Amino acid sequence: MRVADKLPDWVQQGFFQFLGDCKNELEADTSATYYDEKVQNEVVSASERLLTEYEAIRAWQAIDRRMEGQLLEGRMHFIDQFCRAVSIAVSRRCVDYPDKAEWPSPGKVRTDAAKTRRALAYVINQSADLFAIASSRASATSSAMHMRLASMGISQEPLNNASRSALIRVMLVGLMNDVDSWERVHTLLAKPNCPNAARLLLVRDITGLFATYFGTPLREAVAAFGNAAFPDPGDLDAPTVAKLAPLNQSRKT
Repeated sequence: MRVADKLPDWVQQGFFQFLGDCKNELEADTSATYYDEKVQNEVVSASERLLTEYEAIRAWQAIDRRMEGQLLEGRMHFIDQFCRAVSIAVSRRCVDYPDKAEWPSPGKVRTDAAKTRRALAYVINQSADLFAIASSRASATSSAMHMRLASMGISQEPLNNASRSALIRVMLVGLMNDVDSWERVHTLLAKPNCPNAARLLLVRDITGLFATYFGTPLREAVAAFGNAAFPDPGDLDAPTVAKLAPLNQSRKT
């Protein structure tokens, strides 16, 4: 394997920080399963390729030049977003989705997401007991509320005072973001069992990320990163990326 000049230090630092955080979360989760470990191992392997393969390093060097003058904090935020895109895409490859006949159409996904957003918006705009209102709206909303509360370490006691209502309102906004992510992933992958579905998700995600940060999709860099993260078949190039990830289908941030 050819060796490029040098990987920018901040890139390596950002990856190591992200992977360390993932490892700590896995070790802290007593309910972690083999699946969780398998996903983490896949993410680590993909990250190693993204940090060591020649074309990927050249792409990082090009990005480093574009970020000249950027504070380290801003660079770390960029790397965190990039790593999260890699983690989500790799985890998708570890999931066996239902047959196409059972997979909701993009139109149904958008409809369900819109209904959920309207229900959440209704609750967010109330001034009374948010927890009681949300729980009464629908079983799915109630279940999501309980799960999010538990993850935040908040008891399920009635939450009537102003400070707790404000906290619940923040949590509901978080649920709204979850709905947005769910809609984006499920509408992007019309054929989730396609061998290249996970790679497609990564390509579209980082295309949107680059367009947001740099004002251009950086097709060649996307191709290099896509080939490194998913080396089989490893046939991405800039024209192919342009077809797979037109900007109107890439992530909006």
